Amino acid sequence: MKVDVKIKFLYVLIAALVFLSGSQLTWSKSFEGEKVEVIKLWDGGGRTELRRSYENELLNAVLVASEAQFGKWALVVDSSNYNEPEDEKNLFSVGGYDLFASVNDSPLLKHSKKITIGRPIMKGLIGQRVLIIRKEDAEKFRTIKSESNMKRLAHGIPEGWPDAMLFRDNGYPVVEGGSFDDIFVRLKEKKFDYFALGANEVEEAFKLRAKSLGGLMIEPSILIEYPYSIVFYVNPKNQKLADRMENGFDVIQKNGIFDEIFDKYFSKLNRRLKLDTRKKFALENTLLSKSN
Repeated sequence: MKVDVKIKFLYVLIAALVFLSGSQLTWSKSFEGEKVEVIKLWDGGGRTELRRSYENELLNAVLVASEAQFGKWALVVDSSNYNEPEDEKNLFSVGGYDLFASVNDSPLLKHSKKITIGRPIMKGLIGQRVLIIRKEDAEKFRTIKSESNMKRLAHGIPEGWPDAMLFRDNGYPVVEGGSFDDIFVRLKEKKFDYFALGANEVEEAFKLRAKSLGGLMIEPSILIEYPYSIVFYVNPKNQKLADRMENGFDVIQKNGIFDEIFDKYFSKLNRRLKLDTRKKFALENTLLSKSN
């Protein structure tokens, strides 16, 4: 079968865009001679590689599952990092992206036009916060018994992360500043007492970003919990993609593929981090009401 001239042109055009932007390109199965939906995903920002890999694999499964009803696709993945945290609210209007994954009910997106795909993809793990601390403070954290003890310590949070407002609303001291790239350096320099990260990515973040600095550790006894979820947001001008995402999620949730992918990445986390046996401090997610 000869490839249609328009399809050939599409190959060249997408390849050129990918080359110029530094993006990665993921093609669906063979779509020779067929109409293709090109989808531009943003997955930059403060993501660990583990989270990025999981989100992309889940998205690919959603798109494959929706092929029967919506046709073939090509995914352009852009992992660019922006200078200002608030740039996230302009990803559709300025960046021209079709979708991205982020915190549900993020204050940054409160006034942004978007279509929310209401399918939490982390199953609550991102709201189970494990601390990274200085080794010299291990005994201090081990002996913490009450919420009032925790509220005497300062939590470091990168500039613009929605968690900062949430912790402040719950009476926890917050030192907000810098970025995910320098948060561990600032922790070691004693700018604050701890950094709390979702159980889904704390191990990889420590291994790749904190361990080499020396003097830091994953705190083994405390868990801060609050309702928190990650969802996909779709460009408000792309209702067809939103419908496709809903269809694909329906399929993979019914056939078990969603659970298979989640378990592939996170099934052994509970055992390694002993989440069930930690001292738990529950917070209210005040963002849920403030974003409405």
